[in-house]
Amino acid sequence: MFDIYIATYNREKKLERCIKSILANDLKDWRIVVNYDIKHEFVFKIWSRELKTMQHPWALCICDDVELYPDCLSTLARKCEELFPDTDGLIGFNQANIPLDTEGFSKSAQAIIGRKFIERFGDHPVYCPDYRSFGADAELGHFARIIDRFYWCEEAKLTHYHPAHCPEEMDETHHIVRAGNIVQIDNDKYQQRVVKRGWTWGKDFNRLCL
Repeated sequence: MFDIYIATYNREKKLERCIKSILANDLKDWRIVVNYDIKHEFVFKIWSRELKTMQHPWALCICDDVELYPDCLSTLARKCEELFPDTDGLIGFNQANIPLDTEGFSKSAQAIIGRKFIERFGDHPVYCPDYRSFGADAELGHFARIIDRFYWCEEAKLTHYHPAHCPEEMDETHHIVRAGNIVQIDNDKYQQRVVKRGWTWGKDFNRLCL
C-alpha cells in the first residue's frame, strides 16, 4: 500500500521513535526506506529521486521527527480507496499538535502521494530541487489543490515534533543544518511569484494537468 521514505541525520532516538510508531500501526502493508545522514538542503532532491522508483501505489516522505497515531495508516488506506482509487492525488495528515494556519498548510505539510499523481511530472522532479529551506512540500500541496487533487484527512493523525512547536526537540542537527543552510534563492519571494503566475518552479501548471 505505502512506500515510506524517512530522511534522518544523526538522530537515532528520533528515528527509532518514528519507526516504532509505524510498526505499531494496525496496517502492515508498507515498505520503509531510510535515507541516512541527510542534511535538510538535500532532502527534496532525494525524495524526488526515490519517488521515481516507488514500489507501492502510494508514497509517504517524512523526516524522523514525526510519530504516527496507531490507526493513521489504515485510515489513510481507506481514504485512498474512497477518494483516489486511481492514485491521482495527495492526502494530507492531521499534524495534531500544530495549529491550523489561514490556508490550512500547517496541518498538511505531511502528505501521501499517489503513483498516478507522480506520473504527471514525467522526468521533472516532484519536489522542487531548488528549495534549500522549507517550501517544496507546501508548493506541491498548492499544486494539488489547484487541480482539485488534494484532501486533508482530519482522522489521519500524527505528531510532528517541530522545534517551533516543541522547543525541547531542538537538537544539534537542527543547529548544524540551520547554520549551514545557504539559501540560494529567496524562498518567500519565489513562492509568491510561483503562486501569482500559476507555476511550479518555472513549469506551467497547465502542462502538468494534461
